[in-house]
Amino acid sequence: IEELNVKVGAVPTTDDLNDWISYKYRKSPADLPDYMFYKDIDYDDNGTNDYRAVYFNNYRSVTTSDQNNADNSIQDDNGYFINNIYYFEYEPISWTSITEDGKTILISNLIIDSPTFIKNGSYPTGIEKNNYEYSNIREFLNDGFYNTAFNDSEKESILTTLVDNSLASTNDEENQYVCNDTEDKIFLLSAVEKSKYFKTVNSAKAKGTDYAKCQGLLVSTNEATAGYSRWFLRSPNKDMNYRMYVIQESGYTQPGMYNLYSTNIGARPALYVEFE
Repeated sequence: IEELNVKVGAVPTTDDLNDWISYKYRKSPADLPDYMFYKDIDYDDNGTNDYRAVYFNNYRSVTTSDQNNADNSIQDDNGYFINNIYYFEYEPISWTSITEDGKTILISNLIIDSPTFIKNGSYPTGIEKNNYEYSNIREFLNDGFYNTAFNDSEKESILTTLVDNSLASTNDEENQYVCNDTEDKIFLLSAVEKSKYFKTVNSAKAKGTDYAKCQGLLVSTNEATAGYSRWFLRSPNKDMNYRMYVIQESGYTQPGMYNLYSTNIGARPALYVEFE
């Protein structure tokens, strides 16, 4: 830890970020400073990042509309506290691999992060809030996650997928909130894909990484589901434009009771690959 502290240097301040990068979780009010930052560390100077350092001087609230304090945060419940530096080692991602019809899909076994589905003010006028095409979580998967998790060689094996966001992907007879299909490298599963790839309720249960817990992922303490967390699907609730399908800690699909500004629900990336 002492050697990592030397590598990472001084913590960010309002006047000087000291080469830390803001997560830009703060969206409003505009006059308040950002509060959560990261810095990647190439520990052995070989050109590859070995650790991500995370520092925050205020707590991330459970929704973006709440006050940032310990009472409104999951971070402290997970053992992460303000004004400390936490180090997370870059490790290979564990995937479930399924091959059918000559195509191989990979689905992360763990919930890797807990980005909000949308951001305040991020949607064009007239676009419903549960529109996956314009979502923050889709942008996160295909930019931040894609460029952090994979090197150039691995990216060559990841296919661009025409992601089905139609009514047929939702398990609903009608759904006014379906959006256009998208072309993505990384995507969330739909309600239909969840049923297809997870044949039992228990198989859909997922735990989060330590990094996701540091971000504020809610971890169940109930006896039957202890250690498990919720994760987003890309299918919208058919009745409300602020809700999505979510897989609960139990593994059951919940048709959208959770706020899209929630910071305590996670993401399990999926992607198609082709190896030469």
